[in-house]
Amino acid sequence: METNGNKKMYITGVSAFVVGFVLSWLLFGLSGQSPSQTALPAEEGENSEFTANVAAIAGTADDSVSASNQPAGSTITVTVHLSQPRWIAIHEMADGAAARILGAQKFFSGDHTGTVALLRATVAGSTYTAMVHQDSGDSGFDLKTDMPLLSGGVPVASSPFTATVQ
Repeated sequence: METNGNKKMYITGVSAFVVGFVLSWLLFGLSGQSPSQTALPAEEGENSEFTANVAAIAGTADDSVSASNQPAGSTITVTVHLSQPRWIAIHEMADGAAARILGAQKFFSGDHTGTVALLRATVAGSTYTAMVHQDSGDSGFDLKTDMPLLSGGVPVASSPFTATVQ
């Protein structure tokens, strides 16, 4: 009888540990993402915070990004020239300005052509922009610390494009 009670206690303890570990990983473990992970889309309220913080990051003319019109889908092809490791973020356009981020990819210094995977596909006929963001030095993209490179409040390096019909 006592062995059965010990078994139940052991199973309960192990279950509680596993649930606690999973919850901790979900809440705190996401900051340990590898550099190839994409950004999470901004929530509605984050756009205003995003706009308020962007003026703090100064950019240089040494960084550039180019994205041409391309078929709607879940990846965007970009060509970059970067002076140091940077993030390329794909933004939706709203009222002529960069808005929510659909995805981001880290690129290292130099000239590269690569893709940015998106968490939500682009829509044919809609306009987007590829924009250079700073790399704050951690291993993942963070909307609050990896801000766009600006000069006089204007993005230093961005490239608008339209998603076309496939």
